[in-house]
Amino acid sequence: MVNYISSNTGTGIDTAVDRVQAVSGDLVGTSDTQTLNNKTFTDTLTIDQNNNNVGLNIDHDGTSGRAINTTNAVEGNTYHLFEGTGGAGAKINLMRASGNVTAGDALFYVEHQGSSTTIPAQRITNAGTGYGLYIDQNGNGIPLYTDNAGNVDGIYLNQSGVLSGNRYGIQAYSNAIQTTNGALLGVRMDNASSSSNAAFIQNDGTGNALFIQQNNQSRAVDIRSTATNIGMLQVYSNSVHTGTAADAIANFRQDNASATGTVVYVQNDGSGASLDINGGSIVMKQQTATGDGTTTVDWDKGNIVDFTFGAANEVFTFTAPTRSGTFIIKLKQDATGSRTATWPASVKWVGGAAPTLSTAGASEDIITFYYDGTSYYGISSLDFS
Repeated sequence: MVNYISSNTGTGIDTAVDRVQAVSGDLVGTSDTQTLNNKTFTDTLTIDQNNNNVGLNIDHDGTSGRAINTTNAVEGNTYHLFEGTGGAGAKINLMRASGNVTAGDALFYVEHQGSSTTIPAQRITNAGTGYGLYIDQNGNGIPLYTDNAGNVDGIYLNQSGVLSGNRYGIQAYSNAIQTTNGALLGVRMDNASSSSNAAFIQNDGTGNALFIQQNNQSRAVDIRSTATNIGMLQVYSNSVHTGTAADAIANFRQDNASATGTVVYVQNDGSGASLDINGGSIVMKQQTATGDGTTTVDWDKGNIVDFTFGAANEVFTFTAPTRSGTFIIKLKQDATGSRTATWPASVKWVGGAAPTLSTAGASEDIITFYYDGTSYYGISSLDFS
């Protein structure tokens, strides 16, 4: 070690006399080149830089070792070896009280010019329970900006721990009021010649690749595009799906039985098809009911009803669907048979008269309705056997 200065009085390096300088040759040693040992509560080293030169320049050409190493040996409420008003408890506190910097300048700047090396330009290892990186942004600038001119990841997160209880690999959180066109998380591709994905999620586990919990009245997902001849939303899979309907490639689900809103809504102001199915079929779950004298059919709960008469004739009431459509009800006689149906006044029949249902026990009839928003136009198909 070339020189060691110990300060027990708060003096430390205070004058130009107490400076370490190599007049000739290099400061070479197997231990520290310069150690400042400060056991007082004053600054160990203060650099007051008032011009445009470099306040502290470290040229580290070695293949190992650290250019700057900070170690905190004492913790607790009595001694704080790292403490400051700008960043309380920070080992390294970078603060600019006033003034602006020009483009390309930064309060903290990490540059990696070794194009052939694979080591990180900056690495944060946190073995504690606090944040590995915490950014408190109070101005209108960008809290975190990465300019990546290479062909590797701009930001790479390797989460090896098990997350639980509102813990996330990446969490974007705000309790502020976001205004129009503002976003808590924005993914943007500005290069019109780019053909890569703006966002890519790969999930090899059994959990959700993307989970969105929306607690207010705004949209959970809003997709808008001004592009032409390209799908705005594509859900694609080349795997073999053998599960139930809940395991579908695209699954829209409303679990609240009290909800009255539409689960899937399609508005098309153009001249193309709102829904174009190339292969496969459209299937839907049918409603089931057994008569007890009066039955209310809510057509918003399904277009098909499988109804079986009870031990009485039946009076039907219809709850109109949100929009027009075609609806079907299958009527099956009980073992006795000869049960009759009384229909709502909003139902219109061919020739103005309701059909006479099959009378044999267990016989089946199908009634099809077209609803135009006001009336139901019914057609009967009787006595299936």
